[in-house]
Amino acid sequence: MMVHRTEKGVCMSFQDKHIIITGAAGGIGSSLAKKLYNKGANLYLVDLNLEKLNHLIDLENLDRNKVKPYALDITSKKAVMEWASSLNIVPDVVINNAGLGYQAPLEETTLEDWEKLMNVNFWGPLYMTYAFYDKMKKRSTGMFVNVSSGQAFFRMPGWGAYSIIKLAIAAYSELLYFESKKYGIHVLTVYPYMVNTGFYKDVQKDTLGAKFAMWMLPYYSMSADSVADRIIHGMENKSRVEMIHPFNYVGQAMRSMPLVSSLVTTVTDFFLNQSKGGVFENLPDPGFKIDETMTGEHEFVSGEGEPGKKFMEFRATWGPDKLSEWPDPIDIRRLKAPLTGTVTIEGLCENAAIEGTIELRYALDNKIIYDFTFEANGKKYHYIGEKKDIKPWNLPVSHTTCYGVLKEVETGKVISRSITHFRMETMPSFLGSFRLV
Repeated sequence: MMVHRTEKGVCMSFQDKHIIITGAAGGIGSSLAKKLYNKGANLYLVDLNLEKLNHLIDLENLDRNKVKPYALDITSKKAVMEWASSLNIVPDVVINNAGLGYQAPLEETTLEDWEKLMNVNFWGPLYMTYAFYDKMKKRSTGMFVNVSSGQAFFRMPGWGAYSIIKLAIAAYSELLYFESKKYGIHVLTVYPYMVNTGFYKDVQKDTLGAKFAMWMLPYYSMSADSVADRIIHGMENKSRVEMIHPFNYVGQAMRSMPLVSSLVTTVTDFFLNQSKGGVFENLPDPGFKIDETMTGEHEFVSGEGEPGKKFMEFRATWGPDKLSEWPDPIDIRRLKAPLTGTVTIEGLCENAAIEGTIELRYALDNKIIYDFTFEANGKKYHYIGEKKDIKPWNLPVSHTTCYGVLKEVETGKVISRSITHFRMETMPSFLGSFRLV
């Protein structure tokens, strides 16, 4: 697929244009909706989840006279055609954004998986195109925006079904561009790179390599807003193709260099493939433990103990039993591990046994969370401590200071608030305590 950057002409205005967006409840779709609304467009937002669409409209305070939500299953030809017929307008733009993520070796991809992916990622855009194409043709103006993927170029093992279908919709879209020009219909094909949205939440992550790649996603991916900006830029300039990210040009160039393509694909397969033989599949899966001491002061809330600042310290041993189990299965941006040790809180307990978890959330909200419980004087207590706003330029403060709240489990009452510190003089013993398990 050759890439031609832009088509000469005046930039498109979205003021009072009628624009349909599929998959509009989140990610790129919701970002497009907000940005196009601010440019004056009339929006027709399509998603399976009407509740999320309404939440988006309310949250962003969008004018419901200009933004209309629709619950629609784009995989149903009948439903799409009936919905299109029910609209009293011919859209100026149809953005086929809805898509389903998927990762698995081809040998593990069932026919049911293929059918589901084809329905959402291929037939859905085709149904939406057929529903409005003749109306645009009769009017001699209109635009379709089809969102493919950089995987159409890279075609990595483990992403076979997804890559194949995204390649198919890209080929359809780029060919449609040439066939539709004579009717005044413009077609834009979009190739997003990795996007940090909920799109990847259902992607299988069975190996340590795949889990690590997904955990690192926020560091090498693009935001939904930045992708939406590039798509709108392509629409305004009537580009034929919007590559979104420079790295996609590398993937495109690989297609004309078989040796490079083979090397990159082989290396990727070696490290990330879920099938037997991947390097992470065959490596041992150890865990580790490390000992950390946090020391500082706490202060009882009024009525819960003697007033004034008092000594507090907790000594924690933490770390995952297996590295592959470190990323939280619900949200892999959270590295969650068990924690045990002791806590001393002056006026309440001394060296009480603690048990809980630690979460390293650098990729989620720049925090470390200590969460543990213990018993003292016949009562159970719950402590949550946070190291906040951890950034590379403030590590000496953010990575060493923990703000804690202590509650009584039975009543939920706040008992004490604290600030503890990782003392730099303990760094040698901290690093020296690291051991594989």
